[in-house]
Amino acid sequence: MRAVRRIGRIAFALVMLTLFAGCNGKPTREVFVGELLAADDFDSAGRWDQMTLPDIVLDVRGGMMHIEADSRIYAATLDYQTQTDVVIDVDARLLSEDDSNGFGIMCRAASASTGYYFLIGGDGSGTIRRGGSRGVEALAAWTRADSVMPGAARNRIRAVCDGDYLALYVNGEFVAEARDTLYSRGYSGLVAVTTRPDQRVEVDFDLLRIYAAQSPHTPISTPTRG
Repeated sequence: MRAVRRIGRIAFALVMLTLFAGCNGKPTREVFVGELLAADDFDSAGRWDQMTLPDIVLDVRGGMMHIEADSRIYAATLDYQTQTDVVIDVDARLLSEDDSNGFGIMCRAASASTGYYFLIGGDGSGTIRRGGSRGVEALAAWTRADSVMPGAARNRIRAVCDGDYLALYVNGEFVAEARDTLYSRGYSGLVAVTTRPDQRVEVDFDLLRIYAAQSPHTPISTPTRG
């Protein structure tokens, strides 16, 4: 099932490691927003994955993309538009009470298990991760950030995928960055995951915008149907 990723042997480590970096610093690359490539306010299902199962829900309801998942599942819905270098913005609101979770954006995804994850946690932290044949690996460790509003607050999440440069912003503030060359193109997506046993994560997403990334390093990407 392409919309589900079971974590397996590599624990997602959302037990909020005490590796929190404290100071977020400044980004090492400035990437600008270019042409608007796609926009979705989730007034209709469109091309997104949808399903309702006991352990996962992907559903457009009430003008939101609603995602639910039980422990040890990455639940992701993809847009199936192939892109390369993009800036992706979305509003996200955590509905579940437990904060041992991650939710946010995928870029350059081939499936729910393959691509880059830009996640924030209900405890006010953020991370960048890569999913692939070896499971999910941290490219930027979980980091506390004042800009990430904890609990049920609404957060505006931004993922930057520009060449080998990846960056996470929340509510307009820089949170984390990483460099990786494994994936150069793929789909955009929305994702949620929890790792605490017997807990369920629920998140609403809205106001998705996908822009071409503009920097001195890369050309503007052109979307094609995947």
